[in-house]
This record gives sequence, structure tokens and C-alpha cells, in this order.
Amino acid sequence: MKDSLRLVARLINFMRKLLPVILLAVFFAVFGFLITVYIPAKIISLGFDAVNGEKVKIISLIILVVLAISRGLFRYGEHYFGHYVAFKVLADFRREIFSKLRRLAPSKLDSQDSGALLKLIGEDVEALEVFFAHTLAPITTGTIVSIILIIYYLQYNILLALIAVIVYFTLAVIIPNIFSNKLKPHLEVQQKYRKSYTSYFLESLRGMKDLLQLGVEKERFKNLSKESRIVNKKERNVAKLNFLQFSYSFLTIGFGVLAFAFVDFILVNKNVISVKDAVITLVVFSSSFAPFLELSRLPLGLGRALHAAKQTFSLL
Repeated sequence: MKDSLRLVARLINFMRKLLPVILLAVFFAVFGFLITVYIPAKIISLGFDAVNGEKVKIISLIILVVLAISRGLFRYGEHYFGHYVAFKVLADFRREIFSKLRRLAPSKLDSQDSGALLKLIGEDVEALEVFFAHTLAPITTGTIVSIILIIYYLQYNILLALIAVIVYFTLAVIIPNIFSNKLKPHLEVQQKYRKSYTSYFLESLRGMKDLLQLGVEKERFKNLSKESRIVNKKERNVAKLNFLQFSYSFLTIGFGVLAFAFVDFILVNKNVISVKDAVITLVVFSSSFAPFLELSRLPLGLGRALHAAKQTFSLL
């Protein structure tokens, strides 16, 4: 845990000049999400008004159209600024890595595993993109959004707010932590075999002339296929855990929506809230999971990113 926090601190320090741009991505993400939740809630509200004989104002429909267009623009801004930071930082990492390799070459790289270096330059640096584009902004966005939503539910009933807290916390913290611990050993094994396979493949390419002269190229290809199948098996183990995590996340959402609807039903029966408020709060709750689902998907990408960061900082 301490090592992971230290790596996160070093990564943030590496891109500290771009933190204002990350804040822009968070701004667009939060307001874009609020618009996403507001539009269906407003439509339900207008529907109830129409049923009660109230005339729907044209200005309300115009506002909904404007908000729908704005949602697209906010979504674009969120991804643009988030990935702008990611690719800027990846470019800086690549410059640092190639500069370091030039200083070390050739004598100090003779003892290095060429497969590990190739994996570092290509795959590991790419894996860091997850941290900069899909970690910092979503965590900040999820925190801000959850506070706003809890305050909103508290205006109606504390039980609704309590269910929301439990579901959001389960999605954003409990499930990711459980699967992060489960994924860690699998990711380490996977990285080990991928590195080994890359090294074996490069050795085969460099020694192809000798392999052909000795007539053992077919045996070498068989071994390559065998190594490839082992790597694929390790990939499948990681993918299975990842899909299992998705299943638990959506199961949590299903039970959460059922519990929320049940409490809404009881509150309406007791005349604590109106039918209109019950339906609107249920719609808001049902459409509020996007930021938390994004956080629940973090363990795999973040695990790979932190492993890549460890390898990168080790070289630097």
C-alpha cells in the first residue's frame, strides 16, 4: 500500500504543471453528469405537470434541448482535457526514457533484458495513460458528485440518502479494493510471462540465421507457440476476474435500485413524500451510477499503470 501511494505521489509530481488542466476535465465531467441526471428528472416533472393539467411551457422544452446539446459539449471537454494531460505526460515520459537509454547505451544496457526494455518503451508507457486519463479526474468527479447527490437525497428523506451512500461506497471503494487485491498476484504473473515471451521472441529473431543453419527453426516456433498459449491463459485469468467484478458491480446496482424503489414506495404510502418526488428521486438515482461504475473498473487499469510506473521509475 505504501509503495502504491509513493508511486501515485511521484506520478502526480511528474505532471504537477498540468493539474489546472485536470481541474478543467473535472469541471466538465461534473457539470456534464449533473446535466445527464437533470434531463430525465425534468422530463418526469413536466410529465406529472401535464397529467395534472398544467400547461408545459415552450421555454422548458428549449432549455432541455440546449442542455442535451451542452451535455455532448461537456462530454467532449471532459475527454479532451483528460486525454490532453495523459498524452502530454506520456510524451514527457518517453523523452525521459529515451534520454536515459542514450546515456546508458551501450555498455550499461548489455546486462539488461531486451524484452523488458522493449516492453517498458512500448507497453508500460502506454499503460500509464490509464492513470492520467482515467484515474485522477474520475476519482475527483466521483467524490464531488456523490456529495451533491447525497445532499439532494437528504432533502427528501435520510433513508434514501443512506441507501445512496451504501451503493455508491460499495461501487467506488469496496468492490475495487476487493478485486484489486485479487488481481494483483494475477497481474504480476501475467507481466512476468509477457516479459519472458517478449525476450524469447526477440532472441528468436536475432538468432534466426543460426536456427536455420542448425535446422531447429520448427522446434523454436513450437516453443514460441507454447509460450504464447501460456501468456494467453494468464490474460484469460485476468479477464475472468475483470468480468466477475463487472457482474458484482451491476448486481449491486440492481439491489440498490430495488431497495431505493421499495423505500420510495413506503414513504409515499406514509405520505412522507409525493408520488412525483418518489418517481423523480428514483430516476435520479437510477441514472447516477456512471461516475461510480468508472471507479469500480479502475483496479485492472490502475494495477497495470502502477506496475508500469514502478518499472519506468526503476529505469529512470
